[in-house]
Amino acid sequence: MAGSGGSAAMRRWPMIALLAAILALGLFLRAFQLGHQIVQDDEWHAIIKFTRSSYLEIATSLGLADFCIPLTLFFKWLAGNGRLSEAWMLGFPFAFGVAAWLYAVWLARRALSPLALTTFAGLLAISPLLVLFTRQARPYAITLLLTLVALASVYRWSSRRRLSDGLLYVVCGTAAMYFHMIVAPVILGAALVLAVEWLQSGRSDRSYPRALAGWLFLVVALTAALVVPAMWNDRKLLALRSGVDHATLESIGRGTMMLLGTGSELLALAMSVLAVAGAAAAWKRFPRAARFASALLTLQVAAVFLSGALWLSHQLVLARYLLVALPLLLLAVALGFDAACTTLLPPRARPLAWLGAAALLAAGFFTGPLPRALAYPNAFFSNYLYWVDYDPAHNVIYPYVTQTRVPEFYRDLGRLPRGTKTLIEGPWRFESIFDRLGYFQEFHRQHVKIAMVGTLCPPGSFAEQPRTFRNKFRHFIDIARPAAELRREGDYVVFHRKLEIANIWDHPALPPVDGCIADFRRRFGEPAFEDDIITVFDLHRERK
Repeated sequence: MAGSGGSAAMRRWPMIALLAAILALGLFLRAFQLGHQIVQDDEWHAIIKFTRSSYLEIATSLGLADFCIPLTLFFKWLAGNGRLSEAWMLGFPFAFGVAAWLYAVWLARRALSPLALTTFAGLLAISPLLVLFTRQARPYAITLLLTLVALASVYRWSSRRRLSDGLLYVVCGTAAMYFHMIVAPVILGAALVLAVEWLQSGRSDRSYPRALAGWLFLVVALTAALVVPAMWNDRKLLALRSGVDHATLESIGRGTMMLLGTGSELLALAMSVLAVAGAAAAWKRFPRAARFASALLTLQVAAVFLSGALWLSHQLVLARYLLVALPLLLLAVALGFDAACTTLLPPRARPLAWLGAAALLAAGFFTGPLPRALAYPNAFFSNYLYWVDYDPAHNVIYPYVTQTRVPEFYRDLGRLPRGTKTLIEGPWRFESIFDRLGYFQEFHRQHVKIAMVGTLCPPGSFAEQPRTFRNKFRHFIDIARPAAELRREGDYVVFHRKLEIANIWDHPALPPVDGCIADFRRRFGEPAFEDDIITVFDLHRERK
């Protein structure tokens, strides 16, 4: 017996080692260059909001531009104490995103075979959307973890009736909806699905529906207390953002590919076939859990489609509104892959299944956006240049951002070793569709910081709010600082005088920087490079 136990332990070690390698890979993808990442796009909405509003105004409004109320309140508190930084903005999504991935694997650990569990963990580890939202100062990673915990808790409660599970459902479900109401269909629907199950099962336990109704009432009441004031105050804006768009066949297809984690139609088709096979296997092996998950998935999809939410015809928006479906979809793929290997491979050839799993993960990784988005160095990981669609041919902003000419200065820098120089560039636009800095970085591959120019040449860029409050941002530099301080921050200051981009959304031009350039001529001498787009000053060149 002792020998048998030792043999079983020996068989477990390869799987443990493989899961450890997958864990290391997932953490690497989520953490690599995170300290160099510049917040942009919708991440900036919270900063704009808290610099203009009181705590009460934040808590009781939705705003025309989306912002997460609890995150914005937290950021305002940090800014009030002079502590707001990129690390604080990205830290919570990072922690919750990593925890959501690990928690999903932990939930599935007893239901799956070693091959299926390892494949599932790997698919989650390399999932581009999970990596993106783990590295983005937005609520989606936070909401995903809270939703998974809430759903798992109420499902356990339905079997064990433990008080702790019910309380977890209330706390995590309420918090999830407060961070983003898009998950309301599954949070509230979980209790309704369990109620329908009770009705169909004979209604033997009369106390069950009363207790379930009590938990649901607490979730609804607490959530209403938190969000109804904001929804009421901005009811007109809420109406402007709902019932105005719809999912299209293209956004559904491309959005599904994003959830699967690939930009390849062929690989997405193969994974979809595996997902169908995996769903069938799940209905046979754990029918109650499969019915519960399927009902919730149906509710979420139906609610999102019927909402008519703004930008729903764009695949990235559709995919992130259906983010709670991602773990279920990849779980079905893993189950289908396991079933296919069991069916198609003879017993002696089963070890080849592990090679097949590795090939599936490699194909998913290299047909997604991560290799390009994680190229070193890249300060603009979350730029929509990579994320509107994983295939540039279907990325609607790609032609606009990449049409600009690339100054020779950047090409010359690209001949130097990567990451050996630091550029301080401005003025900038925080919206990806108007931001050329990330595109230029693909040519020079040096570090980038943002120059806040408004102190020297008002009014400066729109996104220069950090100049107005004490903070610890590392990548936003007020160029009015003394020359010695600027030299410690970087090697070059690059002034952008022209935004060479198509006139979409009737955007304004970049603010004038003539005053800044004149000041730098006095302080640092003649420019090191100048053309009709940019003017560059070498901070370390001695003046003649």
